[in-house]
Amino acid sequence: MKERESVQDQSDPSETDSEELLQLDGKSISEWVSEIDAISKEVEAELVSRDIGCHLVQVLEAVNTVLFDLRGFKRTSITLDPENSYLHSVLNCRCSTAFLISVIYIEVCKRLNVPIVGSPVGEDFLIWPKTEYPEELFKATSGQSLFSIVNGRCVDDPGSMASDLTAKSLQDLDMATNRDIIGIALANLIRLHWRRASKSSHGLMLTSPLSQLNNISSSNFPLLRPQDLRKVVDFATS
Repeated sequence: MKERESVQDQSDPSETDSEELLQLDGKSISEWVSEIDAISKEVEAELVSRDIGCHLVQVLEAVNTVLFDLRGFKRTSITLDPENSYLHSVLNCRCSTAFLISVIYIEVCKRLNVPIVGSPVGEDFLIWPKTEYPEELFKATSGQSLFSIVNGRCVDDPGSMASDLTAKSLQDLDMATNRDIIGIALANLIRLHWRRASKSSHGLMLTSPLSQLNNISSSNFPLLRPQDLRKVVDFATS
């Protein structure tokens, strides 16, 4: 599998605490990150309660139990609801597109020392445990393969490109870097805001002033200023 190099930005030392200045629903970025830490602790407790070893299949099944059964996270189709498109609000409402659920999945597993990688495939963003033996991902265990455990129903959907993937084709995918994932998230937000804006104001053009978007939107999710986005990107790639 090919992994593209991620260029690390050199942050200004005077801005090392800048993420604390950006409040999202009353919490700093580090406080939202601690929400993911809490989920990983719940997974560890789930494994202890089962009194089982930390085999990969059991760890991923425990992640699924905590995320989808105990915490009630749900994957949805593309929506115009901003709550489903911002990571911090998804941690609250627990409902989002498969992309952001996958991001949370990756971060939880990272804290459990289970490296998960991902790649955009058609309309999906697919994830899987990093391994030198991709054929192991497609072997059924307890009725499910590792690949289907982490990606859900899209793997069995004939209309999804995920259903056509094999161990060989998986090796040809480019694994997304942190910067790639942030780029996908920002592109999704741009599409979301333009869908909402064009639905409320027919004929709105890409060259229209951004202020029109904020005036049109009645939600609590205004467009972030460039400097705010830079703080989020710098923190996420550090």
